[in-house]
Amino acid sequence: MAARFPDGRWLTNTLTDPADLWDLFTPPNTPDFCVFEIFSTGGRVDKYMIYTIELVGGIKAVCYALGVRGFAHSPSKRYPWLELAERMLKGQAHTRHEVDALAHLLCFEELRPDAR
Repeated sequence: MAARFPDGRWLTNTLTDPADLWDLFTPPNTPDFCVFEIFSTGGRVDKYMIYTIELVGGIKAVCYALGVRGFAHSPSKRYPWLELAERMLKGQAHTRHEVDALAHLLCFEELRPDAR
């Protein structure tokens, strides 16, 4: 996931514990908005997909409960921003998921400047 904060800071994180999601979104950490990747299962679901389905549902629920604007992005939207996201995270410990999430955030901010 990637989030932008009112002071302009951004955060990427690969969540492994759903409780961490709440901690990332409650004051004093409440972001202006959150961009997350949606996905299609292709009609099948395995143990990893179940976790992702639950996590996306959790993101949507926490955004709703805390009044954070949440925006779902299709996976392909991130491609033009991947290189920039990789440069921005260079030198920091991060996962491939965090590069993808930051690319989604950068895409969103460029295509939806009115949302900031």
